[in-house]
Amino acid sequence: MDLPVVDKVLFVVDRKDLDYKTMKEFNSFKKDNVGVTKNTNSLVKQLADDSKLVLTTIQKLNNAISKNQYEKKLAVLKNRRVVIIFDECHRSQFE
Repeated sequence: MDLPVVDKVLFVVDRKDLDYKTMKEFNSFKKDNVGVTKNTNSLVKQLADDSKLVLTTIQKLNNAISKNQYEKKLAVLKNRRVVIIFDECHRSQFE
């Protein structure tokens, strides 16, 4: 996250309870470092703004990238260097 070559870090978890627990862990190391995305709209807003670290669930991420209504707002990411970390998302069932 502190590397200058990285514009944004997206940390993806597979369950809502992990969303909150992970946020508490991140913030215990660096206060107010990350907030929880309450819904897909808040995720898209954080992805498009200057937030350096974004924490979300795989379900919200799936909604954001698969629905046409968010395409214009997410276009700003096309020229950004984004690191995506998936934590335990192998348990989610998307087909």
